[in-house]
Amino acid sequence: MRQRPFDEYCKRAFDHISASILMDRELPDQVFKGEWKYFRFCIFDDWILNKRFIPTLHKLLRIEGADVACMWNAKQDASPQVAGASLVYLDSDTTPEEYDKLLDGDVPAKGWFYDFNRFVCMSDVGEWCIFGHRLEAIGIFGFRDEHTLQKFSPTLEMIRAVPLTTQMEWGGDPFGRLIPKWSEGLLRNYASQDKK
Repeated sequence: MRQRPFDEYCKRAFDHISASILMDRELPDQVFKGEWKYFRFCIFDDWILNKRFIPTLHKLLRIEGADVACMWNAKQDASPQVAGASLVYLDSDTTPEEYDKLLDGDVPAKGWFYDFNRFVCMSDVGEWCIFGHRLEAIGIFGFRDEHTLQKFSPTLEMIRAVPLTTQMEWGGDPFGRLIPKWSEGLLRNYASQDKK
């Protein structure tokens, strides 16, 4: 996959992740730190693990006027300057085919698709943050304020990223099969600002 050269925008995107995610926590606990108050949930495998993610990412970058997004395979430690096994920088030039190659890898069963459980993605502007938990197939978009959430709402609707309570009402996988500990924990940590 073509790698964007590391620059100040890449560093900014990586720094936003470091300042926004509690890497020692797991769902259903609160993994976002700081002023993240509004959350939208989607089915992780439906679009994050698919080349359809790239057109959506391009829209997110365009809406906020960002240059690059840092995508971190949070299973592994990462240094911001070293893209590769655990870290990649995606921008408006990244193609769906390049992303597909990242997921599949150059050797069978060696791509990101086979080697990660937690995923974090943020841009150099930092208005949104995506946290994905592959094992549970849960993707979470975080926003700090309602105005920013509204700005991204049309894109979120396209990928069916909705409040947690709405996903639970729909009842499909994975939200319809959560054990009580998970559903109670997610509701406690992510539904306080829910608005349909």
